[in-house]
Amino acid sequence: MTVISLIPEVRSLVGDEDTTNYRYTDNVYRDRKIPAGIRRLNLNEYKRFVVSGSGDTAVILPVPNDEEQTMMCLYAALCVLDGEITKAAHLAVTVSTPAGNTNMTNVSKELREQRKAIMEELKIYKSENMTVKIAKEIDVSDDELI
Repeated sequence: MTVISLIPEVRSLVGDEDTTNYRYTDNVYRDRKIPAGIRRLNLNEYKRFVVSGSGDTAVILPVPNDEEQTMMCLYAALCVLDGEITKAAHLAVTVSTPAGNTNMTNVSKELREQRKAIMEELKIYKSENMTVKIAKEIDVSDDELI
């Protein structure tokens, strides 16, 4: 599987779909964002993936299944959003002019909400035994009530 085949899904997750005004080029996704997402996946999962080769022919090894591809895209989207949140925090100002106000203070908050939604989606994929985890949490909370 090539790294560039994940770009459309990552773009979709972060809302970078305006072909006339992309925030990042395909090269940035291919060379930085997606490999960073793969490294995050490696930190959180038992299986290790590597990017072999460079440019448009770079491939992910071993070949990920559909679920692993989705997780790679989610982690890559988190990498994109983390960078956007940092940028937005640095630009969080309210500019007042005679024509009116421009308020940039909520941008990082809105990006954090988008990041939170992706984290929630990622939780679905991270646990094969989500039902067991939820049942254990209920047991613990029931024990505290007694």
